[in-house]
Amino acid sequence: MLQIGRVATLKDCAALEPLQREVWSGHLVLAAPHMFASITCGGIIVAAYDGPQPVGFCYGFPARKRWNVWLHSHMLAVLPPYRGQDLGFQLKLAQRQAALEDEYSVVSWTFDPLQYVNARLNLARLGAVGTGYLVDYYGPMEDPMNRGLPTDRILLEWSIASPAVAERIARSSAGPEPVGLPVINRITKERSATLKCEAPDLSLTNPQILLRIPTEFAALRNRDRELARDWRLKTRLAFSHYLSSGYRAVDLVSGRDTCTYLLEKA
Repeated sequence: MLQIGRVATLKDCAALEPLQREVWSGHLVLAAPHMFASITCGGIIVAAYDGPQPVGFCYGFPARKRWNVWLHSHMLAVLPPYRGQDLGFQLKLAQRQAALEDEYSVVSWTFDPLQYVNARLNLARLGAVGTGYLVDYYGPMEDPMNRGLPTDRILLEWSIASPAVAERIARSSAGPEPVGLPVINRITKERSATLKCEAPDLSLTNPQILLRIPTEFAALRNRDRELARDWRLKTRLAFSHYLSSGYRAVDLVSGRDTCTYLLEKA
């Protein structure tokens, strides 16, 4: 049985280095001294262990803007053999508990809005809210997931002490897609079952609107990088426009070929 706990020593941080190399194809992202310095200055690392071996972790550091202080969650990693076991969700819940114990009330992080699994975890299961769109946030990256595509991200805000977040965490499923709401982007399917995104409608003003993405964007990206880039640029137009116009990404409904973001006026 896996155990999840806080990382507290330099030795524990060093044990996370091989995990990072395996998850990110040999690229060491954070060195142990950096991680240890962070957790001694208000940062939080929680890790999952199979016996003595770390198999996943979640790392965040203190963030500040003027007098507002929160935790920014920079990294979530799970070894391939342990994926599909809800470990990412459990690590985020452990991070939430640790952050509450340290008197944080908000956790932020970024994610790729075309990655369905991450979007479902962040919005539908954890109750985080998408508040902004960051164009090519990390610049060019050479790992398999990001190579050849702009590293656009949605900025999330997770109000960890709020009743709404507690209710979302306890919810069993997101339910069906809302009926009758306008859709920002029309999707067409070719004979090869390839999904194409039409130009987004940027004129909508309804209180709630929908935006659709492919459920299997990773497979689409591996087959056709140009089509993946087209999806990136068209959804960039949609997200950047609406998230800068008073809307927030508040939920995600799963489907077979596509999944649907619910955007709501704040």
